[in-house]
Amino acid sequence: MRKLKPLETIACAALSFALAAGMPSRLLAQHPDIRDLDRFRDFEKAVLVVTSYPTGAHVSIDGVDTKHLTPMSLEVRIGTHQVSVSMPNSTWNTDTRTVEIIRGNNDLSVTLLPKVTAGGPADPQGPQGPAGPAGPAGPAGAQGKTGPQGPTGPAGPTGPQGPAGPAAVTVQDSFLLGSPDANLPNAVSNPTVYLSPDVQPARPKALDDEFNGSSLNSRWMWSSQNGTTATEANGLLTLTAPASAVNSMSSIAQSAPTTPWTVVLKVSSLDLIPVNPYAVSGLVLGDSTGTGKLITFALSFRDSNAALGLSVDYWLTNTTYYGISPFPASALPSHFPWWLKVQDDGTNLTFSFSGTGSVYTPVVTVPRNAFLSSGPTTVGIVVGSDGSATTVNGAFDYFRQVQ
Repeated sequence: MRKLKPLETIACAALSFALAAGMPSRLLAQHPDIRDLDRFRDFEKAVLVVTSYPTGAHVSIDGVDTKHLTPMSLEVRIGTHQVSVSMPNSTWNTDTRTVEIIRGNNDLSVTLLPKVTAGGPADPQGPQGPAGPAGPAGPAGAQGKTGPQGPTGPAGPTGPQGPAGPAAVTVQDSFLLGSPDANLPNAVSNPTVYLSPDVQPARPKALDDEFNGSSLNSRWMWSSQNGTTATEANGLLTLTAPASAVNSMSSIAQSAPTTPWTVVLKVSSLDLIPVNPYAVSGLVLGDSTGTGKLITFALSFRDSNAALGLSVDYWLTNTTYYGISPFPASALPSHFPWWLKVQDDGTNLTFSFSGTGSVYTPVVTVPRNAFLSSGPTTVGIVVGSDGSATTVNGAFDYFRQVQ
């Protein structure tokens, strides 16, 4: 027969007393804990189950050795307890922790940690054994971060040369007051007027030269130099022809554009000391036949009193006057500057002059191939001496293609 525990003994005694006194059955119904002893017993029952690594460890609860070794189980009171698991006289550290015990089974699993001790001198290392066989390759890991960029490799071969770009704009050709205005029309009612005749055009054309550099632009070529020099300073081009007792025309020129075209030359001065007749300064047109024919449209001193004249003359060469002038010398007021203009419309050449740079007076129109058999193929600036026997200085502000 199972021996009753103290709590069960008390319950049984209470029951016997109630029966002996004639307690009604409804009293038992009001106290089920007295009637159901097993349920009353289970209400307070709690079991602590302890396992450990390594096994065989001692277990103490609240400082009292339970005399049990792991794995073990033990009934304990519900509530908070200090549980220590240890291996006395071993190299394992004791594990102590606070455990909250509730009704029913309470599992505690403990892994003891080895003690760290200072060892003696290390044993000498034995010979290395043979390498074991390589294990199977593991799965590929995740891709790592991108490494730093490597050094630049050698330059590749040079590619083919591209097409030639547009001609460069030199200093003396540029619009110094600002960038060209793309909205400005190519032509106005009078193509030589841009607010005032001396304001540089916002859209320079291919032949334009404002003489803003320090030396003659490389686009110019000497048609006949004969010792003449070119100097640029302060926005002026000065052509200096040496003294000559015979005819001698010196000129610089550019290739004439496709017709129709118009050019304007501003002549600032014509200097020579002493003043002698026939110093020449102005525009010149050239022939492509190889004969060296020239047409000059120039200012000249007509006598030693500095009387100024304007004429259109034909020259077989730069030293040989043809003897014909479509527009013979006509007197002009002896002042400077003067503007000279020539226009080639594809049929005729028209020569005009102006004392203001805005209103021009035509002086003569001739067929473009009347003297130059294929028409003018070059256009430029001339200075020279028609027997003046003194140095000739012609100064020019600008040369512009206005059409």
